[in-house]
Amino acid sequence: MIVTDGGRFGGYGLFLSPAFNWWSNAGFFRKLGLGFLVFGLLLAWRGQSKNWSRLKMGMSKFIVFSAALLLLAVFTTSIVHVGRGKPVFLYNLLNLKRTIWSGPALSAGKHTIVFDYKPDEPGLGKSGKGVLSVDGKEVAGNSMEHGTPVTFPEDESFDVGSDTRTGVAMLRYRYECPFKFTGTIDKLTFKLVPLPEPAPESKGETMAAPEPDPIDSSKR
Repeated sequence: MIVTDGGRFGGYGLFLSPAFNWWSNAGFFRKLGLGFLVFGLLLAWRGQSKNWSRLKMGMSKFIVFSAALLLLAVFTTSIVHVGRGKPVFLYNLLNLKRTIWSGPALSAGKHTIVFDYKPDEPGLGKSGKGVLSVDGKEVAGNSMEHGTPVTFPEDESFDVGSDTRTGVAMLRYRYECPFKFTGTIDKLTFKLVPLPEPAPESKGETMAAPEPDPIDSSKR
């Protein structure tokens, strides 16, 4: 994690993606692969002893082959850390929708990561466009139909170099908190600019204010 504000039910995070490691972090896929492998081997053994038809034997072999591929993928990602180190900016809209900007994996050494976001119009909850750049080169562009119309959850926190509360990601690029940054963050800069002013109304659309009722001073 480089910087984050908010969490599970709304917020944003700029981070380097964690390793895509099914074997260590996703027990479901590990159990699924092992279960299908055992099931397929039992089917193949049963088919050989019972002289099943070619179709049934083909189905059992397909299950074994698919399970073996899944386990191979899981094992490989645990060794080579596929997908690790990609710059990611993720915006969590109240746990309703997550918009993601991501670039290619970074090489070792110093890098400058910039996320630039501009709303289309003033006000909370408006649409906008964002650009993620690395070392002066644009790597991802995306837009949002809506921003968060309220403040981020008050029980969350603003963190630099780690995430001390809940994570903003759910499935894609999910990480385990505190997800500490293991390198060095030399500088973190927020550049805030004034929101664009709303367009002035044309004279044809301006309605004249009603004339006030005259006041009778004798009734005061």
